[in-house]
Amino acid sequence: MSENSKDNKNIYVKWVLIYLISFFIILCTLFDSFIEIRYELKENDISPATIRASKDVEDKIATQLNIEQALKEVNDQFRNISGVEEQTVATVDSLFAILYNIKDEMPNSPDSEKLKAFRDAITISLNDGDVLKCLSFKKESLNKMKSAITSVLKAIYITKTIRENYVEDIQDAVSHAQNLLNYLRLGYDENTISLSIILNVLEPNQVYDKEKTNELKNDVKKSIVPVQIKKDDIIVKKGDKISKNNFEVLNELGKIGTGLNVKVLELSAICAVVITILAAQFFYLKNKAYSVFLKSKNLILINGVMILLIVFAKVFYDYAYLIPFALGPIFILLITNKEKATLVTCILYLPIIAILSSYDTVLIMIIMLSIIITCMVNKRIQQRNDIVYLSVVIAVCGLALTIAFGVLMSMVYDKIFTKAFLSFSSGILSGIITIGFLPIVENVFRIVTPLKLLELSNFNNPLLKRLLMEAPGTYNHSLSVANLAEAGAEAINADHIFVRVASYYHDVGKLSNPMYFKENQMGMENPHDNLSNYESAQIILNHTLAGITISKKYKIPESIKDIMVEHHGTTLVKYFYISEKNHSNSPDEIKEDDFRYKGRIPKTKESAIIMMADIVEATVRSLKVKSKENILSTIDSIIKSRLDEGQFDDSPITLRDLRKIKEAFCNVLVGVYHERVEYPKETRKLVE
Repeated sequence: MSENSKDNKNIYVKWVLIYLISFFIILCTLFDSFIEIRYELKENDISPATIRASKDVEDKIATQLNIEQALKEVNDQFRNISGVEEQTVATVDSLFAILYNIKDEMPNSPDSEKLKAFRDAITISLNDGDVLKCLSFKKESLNKMKSAITSVLKAIYITKTIRENYVEDIQDAVSHAQNLLNYLRLGYDENTISLSIILNVLEPNQVYDKEKTNELKNDVKKSIVPVQIKKDDIIVKKGDKISKNNFEVLNELGKIGTGLNVKVLELSAICAVVITILAAQFFYLKNKAYSVFLKSKNLILINGVMILLIVFAKVFYDYAYLIPFALGPIFILLITNKEKATLVTCILYLPIIAILSSYDTVLIMIIMLSIIITCMVNKRIQQRNDIVYLSVVIAVCGLALTIAFGVLMSMVYDKIFTKAFLSFSSGILSGIITIGFLPIVENVFRIVTPLKLLELSNFNNPLLKRLLMEAPGTYNHSLSVANLAEAGAEAINADHIFVRVASYYHDVGKLSNPMYFKENQMGMENPHDNLSNYESAQIILNHTLAGITISKKYKIPESIKDIMVEHHGTTLVKYFYISEKNHSNSPDEIKEDDFRYKGRIPKTKESAIIMMADIVEATVRSLKVKSKENILSTIDSIIKSRLDEGQFDDSPITLRDLRKIKEAFCNVLVGVYHERVEYPKETRKLVE
């Protein structure tokens, strides 16, 4: 198995492990969404723990009580009965007709016979005394009574509603009748008997409408909003007695029983969400931000900071607006220096944050705003103080957004201002935490952030000062390579800041033997003249690995060390190899491997650019004729040679990129080596 194959296998194993660990950590954070801890409890037991709702659930007993209370307030519905007044008046007419008839036809009959005749003719239950008194009245009195009773009944049916089976309605009607009779100036007995007749003939003018009543009750039931227990609401506190209501809610949540209740459907759904998010991140970073993705530590930090925010969202659920969510995009942007990678990664994690925050729309909007603002101001982060300014901008925007949404959603003002204050504090905290932990992360993980690059680009850096003093030729060569490489990186939208700084340090390995490199041999004897070709080649080849050793002392980041190893790839030191073959008695026995660099071929676009800039700068500088055509031809030849040798096989650089880089190199070098106007020499002697 080749070395590259082993490296590829190892990195794939690392990727798998990182994503598996991320998957399980996120799943563990969301465990209460699909695993219920059961308790062996009954009604009136004492709760052994404070139990919270793991999801939104309906409090059915409380809802039913609300329904019953609302139904109690629903009045029975009635419908009017037509012809009741006419029927009642007709009954009164019949009553008095019978009285007239008995009075006329049985004047001298015994009272018992008169009563029998009355009872046989009509069913009105007047007592015997009242019937006999009516029969003893003169017809004028009876007519007066009849007229009074008829008038009162008509008045009652006009002004009063008498509902079926409602005693209070009958009592109200009789009371009204008594008042009306008092105005008609009847005798005492006439008044009393008239009221008794009215009470006996009075019939309801409204009957109970069962269908309409049930319809109204059903409408009321539908209008009752179910009582919801929100996720993370306390159902019962530790030490409290389990009420019937508590027991029903706990049972609904699956918390009554033994062992754990694994909800397979919810588990499958959450797994699908998390797998989709991680897979989308994997393929995006692999295809669109390979230089970021290549470093396992970058993946660890990116997923680590997002998982940390997920854990915060879980643990500090009640203070979600205070969680420094802006820490995620700021930190990832500083690690990757890639706006799109930051934007995609942070937005991909939003569904999980949404699940944990119970889909709080305002909070999600604030997080999205912080992501967008961070990506917009990426190029302006030049020093650590800029992070403070960024966090203040995010804090102010979060404050404004919270107040605006609070007003639109008609929140209570106290609640609006509390959330707004927490949102503002969240933005400020994000900046403070980033500034505090960034140096630790930079040193522990040896990563290069834009801020770290700016520090390394300072020419007062001890290693650069040593390079200037001990190997001035290499120092100037590195500056020239930096200019060239930066132009190439800008041409293909690569990380030009990293390319420039890495170019400063790519040849620090030459400090181990500075005088053995041509650019440092200023007017001195070439020490290679006293060495064999093999020995000279080993000194030259060793400078890539020597750079790693020297860099450790100065705490140079790993990504720049990679450039030291990769900037020559596995190329051949042709000068000493060909010289050795030319002077050897057995040229076929000379092994190329003895004269090849032992580094790696470039794995990123940035590394490939520096490889090309390094050899192009040195080669063009040695040209005798530095015309544009000659420079372009040389660049084209060098790039083609490296391409044919397979030096770019592991780099995501494309042929289009190579064409743009070649043009950028040519423009820079033509500018450096342009023809200058030759100043004329003065031939006429000055007159004294």
